[in-house]
Parts: sequence; C-alpha cells; structure tokens
Amino acid sequence: MQKIEFLTFLRDADICKEIFEIIRHGGKPFPLSVPATAAQVPAKVEFLTLLHEPDICKEIFEIVKRGGKPGDVQKAITDNSAAQNSMSLREQIRNRITNRMAGNAAQNATPAQSNGALTNVSYESTDQDEAEETPDIKNVLSNKLELLKSKAIGGFDGTGGVTVPFDMVAAVLKKVCPVCGQKTRVTMIKPQVLVEDTDYDFCIHRQGVNQYLYSVWVCESCGYAADMSRFMEKPSERVRRPLQAFLTENDFRTPFTEQRDKDTALMLYEMAIQFSRMFEQSKLIEALLYQKMAWICRIEDDEPQELEYINKIIELLEQSLKDEQYPVGKLTEDFASYILGVNYYYIDNSVQAIKIFQKIMASRTAKKESPEIYEKAREMQAVARMPKARD
Repeated sequence: MQKIEFLTFLRDADICKEIFEIIRHGGKPFPLSVPATAAQVPAKVEFLTLLHEPDICKEIFEIVKRGGKPGDVQKAITDNSAAQNSMSLREQIRNRITNRMAGNAAQNATPAQSNGALTNVSYESTDQDEAEETPDIKNVLSNKLELLKSKAIGGFDGTGGVTVPFDMVAAVLKKVCPVCGQKTRVTMIKPQVLVEDTDYDFCIHRQGVNQYLYSVWVCESCGYAADMSRFMEKPSERVRRPLQAFLTENDFRTPFTEQRDKDTALMLYEMAIQFSRMFEQSKLIEALLYQKMAWICRIEDDEPQELEYINKIIELLEQSLKDEQYPVGKLTEDFASYILGVNYYYIDNSVQAIKIFQKIMASRTAKKESPEIYEKAREMQAVARMPKARD
C-alpha cells in the first residue's frame, strides 16, 4: 500500500472510528464490521483488516500513549508474507487463540494477512469469526493439555495458592459429570475456611488459599470443563448429545490433581470458556469466567494480567448488556451493570463507573428486585467519587 493511499485512508470516517475504538479498547482487537460501501474498495477492506491485527492495535495504542510520537515497531510486524501464505485461515486463528491462552499474544501474534488470504475473510458479521474458532478447539487446547499432563506427572512448582496444610482448607469430592454420566474427582475449598475480605466486585479472600484456582471442574472421563456453579447443570438433550459426541471423538481428558498453580488454573478456565462459547454462547457467562481469572491474578499479585482480564470483562459485559436478553438464568441486568461499573472503577475510569451506578439507582426495578445490588451501587457511587484507593 502506497504511503499517500495510507494517509488518505487515515482520514476516512470509518477508519477514524475504528482507530478510536482500538484506543478505547486499550489497544486490543475487537470484532470488526466492515461497512457495505467499504467492500467496494478492496484496498480499504485490507487496511481495516490490517488495522485490527493485535500487533498493529498495540502499536497504535502505544503511539497515542507517547503523545503521537512514533516508536520502535514491534519485531512481530515483520515481512513474513511467504510463511503467512502457507498457513490456512484456520491455522492462523488457532495460533492466535493459542498465543492468547498462553498470555503472550502481544509478543508472538500472527503477522498481518497477505492480500491472498483476505479473499477468504468476511467481516459482515462476528458470527463467522466465532464459527471459525469453535471447530478447532482440539488444536487450540492440545498443547495446553500436554502441559497439564506433564505437570500432573512431574508435580507443580508452586503451592497452588495454599499457605496452610492443604487438607485443612480443601477436600476431594466425587461428582457426576452431566455430559457423560461418569463420576469424577473435584477439589472443593471448605466453606468454613475463614473469609478475610471481600472486594467491591465480590472477590472473596480466604485465609490460606486462593479458592478461585479450583472453581473450574473438569471431568476425568470425557474432558468437559465448566465453572463449578454450572458444572452440575444438566444440559438439554439438544445440547448434550452433540457435546457428548464431540468429546467422544476428541480426547480432552485431563489428569486430576488435588492442587493447582495459577498457570494450570488459567488453562482450565480457557477450556471452560471454549466450551461456553461452543454451547452456551452467552457473553455474560464468558465475562464471569474471565472475572474469576482476574481474581486469581489479583490474589496472586499479578496486576498486569489482572488488568488485561478486566479489559476483556468490560468488553464482554458491554456486548452482553447491548445484545443479550435478561435475565440470563438467575442473573439480572442490574447485576451485570454493577459488575461492569466496578470493573470500570478498577481501571480508573470513575466517570463511566459513576454513570453506571447512577443508572442502577435510577432503575424502577433495582431497589425492589435487586436490593443488594442497589445498595452496592449506592455505596460504589460514593467510593468512585473519592480519590482512588485500591481495596
């Protein structure tokens, strides 16, 4: 693309809007919907597509943070078109998801697509993007499963968030998998373990253990993974049969270990998220899984990764409140709005947080139907007005 054409596109209204959204998302890619008029200009579609590459998004964000001054372009944005042409679109998607799961997407993201690959991509709807990710779950997770198996054999490096004897804070129970019907072992933190503190977003700090390391249960027999609060829910036959067939065809069995470290737990959450995307397709449920991943990082004092998850939570909750029909199960719109507001507060966007809390308090139903959330919103409105002090 010639420099003049590049500069011309930068002044385009659609592209200006996309750049603004990239900045608003903190330099993270988000679902792109190319206007119908843009499809008539292949070069413009190419430009918009390249704009959403993870490396380019990050570079734009870094330029804005530097006050518009250019910096060193990431090494990952190198001319790698020959290697890229040899990869299928499915392989590219798989690699991006795998990199994200490993927590190093910014360093190792896939280079920009070549012109030839663009002909296979449509950005009219985000449904196709999800459809491309879903069938490749085996390839996405295979490396993670191998790592889990090797850890089970060799043992874990850390204490799994435990600072007291494990049998004092946890117990191994047997539960029946709702998909295959077999019994599987799960680790459950004992409810009598002392609660030391509870954060504004309901993150519970228990004495001696990071309880969220154990919130995802995985069936030893078939590999199904879900948050413990949803694991026991038996899916409808319409969902269960294809899910069981999928798990029978693909080996996702994960060895059981009583204790987990942070990295292992986050891998299992990624598995649960993949299953949620495939069969629940709820942005709210996905956001709540990412919420617990953020809590794991908070308790383990990994603030950079916690903030990364919080930005993802905000993105998902915004989409959920816009598109999903509430209530989602027993979860209300006021609950989702409150969680969104608190996460805005945690990234120091108190202005947006206060707007959300005020909206909850102005709701005709919140005080009557969600009194706890109503009181929390009133409390958080006052907190957000004060100088920030992370709880």
